[in-house]
Amino acid sequence: MSEIEKKLLFDQELEELSDGHYVLMNCSVRKLTGDVHVELQGNCVVNEACGSAVLDRVSGRSSIELMSEFAKVVRLEEEAVVKKMLHMSVIEEMADRSCVQEMYDLSRIVTAEGSSQIFRMYEKSRLQQLKGGAAIMVLRGNAVVDEMREDSAVFLIHRRGEVRKMFDHSSVLSMKEGAVVREMYNESFIVEMSGESSVLSRKDDSTVRAIYENATVSV
Repeated sequence: MSEIEKKLLFDQELEELSDGHYVLMNCSVRKLTGDVHVELQGNCVVNEACGSAVLDRVSGRSSIELMSEFAKVVRLEEEAVVKKMLHMSVIEEMADRSCVQEMYDLSRIVTAEGSSQIFRMYEKSRLQQLKGGAAIMVLRGNAVVDEMREDSAVFLIHRRGEVRKMFDHSSVLSMKEGAVVREMYNESFIVEMSGESSVLSRKDDSTVRAIYENATVSV
């Protein structure tokens, strides 16, 4: 099978890419759409990735203002940023110091690790595995984290945000307003619970350090 030929573009301002395979260095693009495959390097800026656009690698200090529809990032790394995820957009892997600022709708991240950060998860957005030193600042409004491992952290869960499983030394700093953690294991811990938040199952040496108001913990 022959290797796919990628077109290299440097320091260009582009209106739209909708087909083909590209490596962009220090470019700005208004829209990525269709069946395009792109790698972003250096300081690229993409205003919108939509349709079935695939970004195989986003690195350096590149940024994507908006991911929507079925757009996908295979790997977000170094100090790259995605500002907003909508619809069914997907990031398969976050690493290093990369970050996502906001997630909405049914947008999804498969794995976040390293020192990567997700600032805010809303609605029915989902993160499947949070691990290493990765962190979420705010989880709310039916947003879900399937699994936390190692030293990963969620700073605040509220308004029906949910973590399904916590392992290792993962931590939640604050739970409020109907937040839920379903299962805790292996020295995972919660610093503070209040306002009808709940832990449905706590096992091994997992701990909840402070419980206030109507919060509940089941063993």
